Amino acid sequence: MNDESKIFLADMGMITPLGENTEKTAAAVRAGVSQLKESDYYSKAGKPINMSLVPEEVFPEITYKLNREEGTTFQMGVMLMMTDIALKQVMQNYSGDAPVPLFFSGPEAYQNGPYSVTQRFIEYITTQTSANIDMYNSRLFATGRTGVIDAVDLAIRYLQQTDAEYILVGGADSYQDDETLDFLDADDRVMSEGVMNGFVPGEAAGFLLLTNDVNKAMRHNSGVVSLSEPGLALEEGHMYSHEPYKGEGCSAAFKQALNGYNGKKIAKIYSSINGEQFWAKEYGVALNRNKSNFTNDVTLEHPADCLGDIGAAAGAILISLAANSLFNKCVDDTFLVACSSDQSYRAAICVNFEQL
Repeated sequence: MNDESKIFLADMGMITPLGENTEKTAAAVRAGVSQLKESDYYSKAGKPINMSLVPEEVFPEITYKLNREEGTTFQMGVMLMMTDIALKQVMQNYSGDAPVPLFFSGPEAYQNGPYSVTQRFIEYITTQTSANIDMYNSRLFATGRTGVIDAVDLAIRYLQQTDAEYILVGGADSYQDDETLDFLDADDRVMSEGVMNGFVPGEAAGFLLLTNDVNKAMRHNSGVVSLSEPGLALEEGHMYSHEPYKGEGCSAAFKQALNGYNGKKIAKIYSSINGEQFWAKEYGVALNRNKSNFTNDVTLEHPADCLGDIGAAAGAILISLAANSLFNKCVDDTFLVACSSDQSYRAAICVNFEQL
């Protein structure tokens, strides 16, 4: 863990099925509130798929500006409307004139399955939100749940190597797409009547405004939140691979994220685990191989129990929930955020509260 490679949280914004901002979502997750319910989408067996969706009443005040844009889909429309809400939150206190690069995490591109968005989606975001985005230096990540942490890794280097003061990192995802649901349902992965080992598809958008200047960081209770250099790794035996599943990718991501960490033992992990049994093995392997960094009773927070699987938004939402908890706790401490994509990508990052 290199202190020179950390960056600071300047602001955050989100919308989830449980609330249209960080405070509401965090309070609902703490209370164990759930938005999981039967949807109007159906499985191959003709049963309603359980989903966790943002309530429709949140959206009427938003004008969808791309309804005539060729190539956009219903899924994209939902993602753009959620992005509109979350992006305006995160930029509400930004007073600079310079356009801000956006490193955006979108739905995972499957090798033999659906591919939802391309780099052009960032153009759609600027049209929808009118945000002051530096299009030339913006990037799209199509790695799914790990995408935001992948983007933070690039953001650290970007801020180190340029004169930029801020960078936007975030993601949005929605499973309201027939092709995606059919692809997942073919393997009995989506939760519906008769499916015992599936997950609840959700949707969300989350954004982080990041800076390498502590004086520009968001402050609360006389402290700031920093993000350390993340750990990124690949799992050869991933869900769509023929290689043996050993859980080594997640373990390697933990190890890299914790490299050089010398703080007190970590008592809380925020994870993208979504209820499928597949993910339990790699979490156990990762925790066992890095146990010297964790308390014996380390808590595993997996908000998918309340939110459903929020895909490419997971990294931003989990980092924001960790930051919210740290701000309220108001003591020097570190939580770990870990995300795993369906394919090989694995990522972990330390979220730290620092008193000033």
